Amino acid sequence: MMAVHQVALGMFTNVLVTLGCVFLLTRALPFLPRRPSLRSLFLGVMFGATVIASMLTAFPISEGIYGDMRNAIIAIAAISGGPIAAIVCTALAILFRFAMGGQFVGAIIAIVLCAVLSIAFQCAPLNRTKTNLALFGVALALLNALVPFLGWFMGTTPIATVIAVANAIFGSAILLYPVSIVMVAGLIAAELRRLDTEAGLRAQNAELTLSERRFLDVFYVSCIPMAWLDIKTTKFVRVNRQYEVFTGYSADELFHMTLAELSVPEDRHVDLEAVRALASGVPSWQGERRYRCKDGSIRWGTRTITASHEDGEPKFGFAIVEDITERKRAGEHIAYLAEHDHLTGLTNRFQFGKSLDRALANASSTQIAVIVVDLDDFKGVNDTRGHPVGDKVLMHIAAVLKSALDASDLVSRIGGDEFAVTRQNATASEALALADHLIALIGLPFEIEGLLVSVQASAGIAMYPNDGVDTAQLFKRADIALYDSKSAGKGMARLFAPAMEELFLRRERLKAEVAKALEAQEFEIEYQPVIEIATGRVCRFEALLRWNHPAGGRVSPAEFIPVAEETGAIVAIGDWVLGQACLAAATWPTDVGVAVNVSVRQIEPTLPLKIAGALFNSGLNASRLEIEITESVLMQGSDESLAILHQIRLLGVQISLDDFGTGYSSLSYLQRFPFDKLKIDRSFISGNFGSNEARTIVRTIIQLGHSLGMKVTAEGVETGEQLERMRRKGCDQAQGFLFSASVPSDQVDRIIVLLNNVNARNLVSM
Repeated sequence: MMAVHQVALGMFTNVLVTLGCVFLLTRALPFLPRRPSLRSLFLGVMFGATVIASMLTAFPISEGIYGDMRNAIIAIAAISGGPIAAIVCTALAILFRFAMGGQFVGAIIAIVLCAVLSIAFQCAPLNRTKTNLALFGVALALLNALVPFLGWFMGTTPIATVIAVANAIFGSAILLYPVSIVMVAGLIAAELRRLDTEAGLRAQNAELTLSERRFLDVFYVSCIPMAWLDIKTTKFVRVNRQYEVFTGYSADELFHMTLAELSVPEDRHVDLEAVRALASGVPSWQGERRYRCKDGSIRWGTRTITASHEDGEPKFGFAIVEDITERKRAGEHIAYLAEHDHLTGLTNRFQFGKSLDRALANASSTQIAVIVVDLDDFKGVNDTRGHPVGDKVLMHIAAVLKSALDASDLVSRIGGDEFAVTRQNATASEALALADHLIALIGLPFEIEGLLVSVQASAGIAMYPNDGVDTAQLFKRADIALYDSKSAGKGMARLFAPAMEELFLRRERLKAEVAKALEAQEFEIEYQPVIEIATGRVCRFEALLRWNHPAGGRVSPAEFIPVAEETGAIVAIGDWVLGQACLAAATWPTDVGVAVNVSVRQIEPTLPLKIAGALFNSGLNASRLEIEITESVLMQGSDESLAILHQIRLLGVQISLDDFGTGYSSLSYLQRFPFDKLKIDRSFISGNFGSNEARTIVRTIIQLGHSLGMKVTAEGVETGEQLERMRRKGCDQAQGFLFSASVPSDQVDRIIVLLNNVNARNLVSM
């Protein structure tokens, strides 16, 4: 038997050497490959070296029997490095034991069994607790103690010897295996976990560093304003270039500023609300706010701030700003346009109505005047001068109105050439005086693009509360008063009166009825003769339109013709009159022609074709047709109108200028278009013929017409004296009740015979 102290010393030496190798192994662990299979391989080699070191320092446990830590190390290799490490370690142990020589069969069997048991334990679904590891160490010691029984089983070793050896092996193994497996396997496993954790952290940190670099790259080059700010102090800690551009401040300047310093005073509560929300744990906050930029300008932004935490507390805020300045301005502009006229800058009809509603709601017992101002014949300005000049005229009128009114007055452009004004605390007479003053100011000549321009206006006035108590009623009655002022001759202002409404409603009814009258065959044409003064013979008849209203009887042309022109029905009516007059004239004597009035609304490029069609359908010679136009035709787009008249002349049709002397005639029109005839308005013949002024005008017109090669016709001749004076002044033709009123077409032949054979000669000889 070996002395106890010898066994203990040998055991201590072996354990010390093994632990030294294990220590060196742990120092080498950080340098192993991270790939699991390669690491297991290297661990197997290092554990195999440890096994060899342990085998080289084996200690005697009995006579001829030595013990070491080989099987414990193989078990630790399996537990720490897995099957690969265990297999490599086992292979090295077997090779070295084989190289040592001697009786190695039992030792190799023990190594293999230990490896198998260790791999089985490592693969088993067991927790690696200290208790389980210690029990595994006991099982391993027991396995080693059972190995000698193989010699007894094979009959090579007596049972007494086997028991003695088994006791010796188990005694040393039970002391070393459980403790070493628990300590060393736990140590190496912990070290490997630490290394794996550190490697994972390093990889994570590397990934975070890469992500941070990528984030910063995106942050600084982004075209969206971004900034980091300290939630507690609200100071900026990092900004990108676009944020500098957005605010106008440099990064250095922003680092010394807080959110409040970028805000307008009215929006600072928004910043306070955002910071409080983030500090209270709200993950993000979004809202609109205004930014006060370095140059003093104000920009709008939609800001999203996301909280960033440190130690579980919100520390920083990451702000992304969407510049919505242009969108806001566009929205404000759209809102402005919804309430204002884009040309003049005045409020529009919608906003005027809202403002008037508010004024009426607060009016109590005060009077409010609503004045509607409309430019007279403004279409002529657009047609003759062009729309750009027309726009500048409207802008001038708007400026005139604004400068003439008080700050408490409202003024709006409520239509194309229509304006509205309100004045509070004004009497009816004061409102009328104001309207007259505005009309006078509007009528003053002014210069646009080197051209002297003069426009005229009319106005209608409605008074609150006498004429209406709400906006719609006041507007309606001011419009009625405006219509009355235009009907009375334009260029004046009228206060609303109840009688006006009756006339207005009648006119509205006529608008609806006149459009149906043609289809209902309510129109008829009468013909009034025109006499050659020198011969007393009928030279033509003027076609005059009459309306036989089924309920109201005959309607005056002075009443329904303007309505038809306003609605546009005059075009279809005029086409019908032209066709019917040509058909009628074709049945008359060939020396008698027909004159047809053409409205300004009919002067369009298709008119020459319509006239040619009427002549063709009727068979009437073009020389027997005379087209009468008024001076207003020449005022409506003179170049285009003159071109159309020239085309009509090419057909062989005669053209006369009706009501000469009452409009805006210019000698330049008479020079540019050679009319065949001039018709002196009846007001110079029947009304004021006795005055020196009227006689002078008539004489001048006759002389002017003759000097330009035109015949002159006097309208409204009612007495023989008037006819004689026209004959003495050299007038060519006459028309009026002296000869005949207008008659239906079936009486034309009778009138021709009567005038040619009897009455005309008698009248001419007077």
